Amino acid sequence: MSPEGAPAPASVARDRLRRVLLGVVIGVVASGALALATVARRLRDAPPPPTLATLPDFALVDQSGRPFAAADLDGKLWVVDFVFTRCTSICPRLTERMQEIDRWAARHPAVAGRLGLLSITVDPAHDTPPVLAAYAREHGIDPVAGRWRLVTGDAEPLLAVVTGAFKIAVGDARTDERGRMEILHGGHLVVLDGQRRIRGYFEAEPEGLRDLEATLLRLAAPSATQAATQAATQAATQAAPQAAR
Repeated sequence: MSPEGAPAPASVARDRLRRVLLGVVIGVVASGALALATVARRLRDAPPPPTLATLPDFALVDQSGRPFAAADLDGKLWVVDFVFTRCTSICPRLTERMQEIDRWAARHPAVAGRLGLLSITVDPAHDTPPVLAAYAREHGIDPVAGRWRLVTGDAEPLLAVVTGAFKIAVGDARTDERGRMEILHGGHLVVLDGQRRIRGYFEAEPEGLRDLEATLLRLAAPSATQAATQAATQAATQAAPQAAR
């Protein structure tokens, strides 16, 4: 039996175990926070992507019939592709790549809240807002979430945006040997920063996607650093009471 007033050996052992567990938890959280902060600093300190061009004003319309102007790009990062709904060559792959980017962004909170996806048709005569809306439903693009906009407009100003502002080549419409309408056009994915500036062109292939994702993280680096710090602080605050129980 323990002397009167002295803690029982079992209580002493439990208290020691709690202190050890608390130290372990805090150490793990601190290590994770340091790793996150290190990655964020490396992204922040990496050379910024080059600025290749700045987009002029334009006025288009999206799949829901809502106006979409150049000002709607302000303050967010954007990935832009160029497709048309009757396309059977590269467009399905481009749409799949955009879906991959959407899923990737959902796993990276520092990017997800700042990222928009934009698909611009190169066949505006056919791709009216209802046609684009049907295409969006077919490919599971959520019009309510609002991250992904598909846009069209009058042919002349729209193609001026595509070829003049984005520097994406677009050929004339033609019919192939199977009777399918085809429009040859550029297949790059384009990254914009929050000031409508083009910060890179990327191939729609695995290596190109990795480069694109790295560019988005670099552009979002200040937010990533802040998010990492906040996440680490929150985790440490929540972990300490749990370990002390």
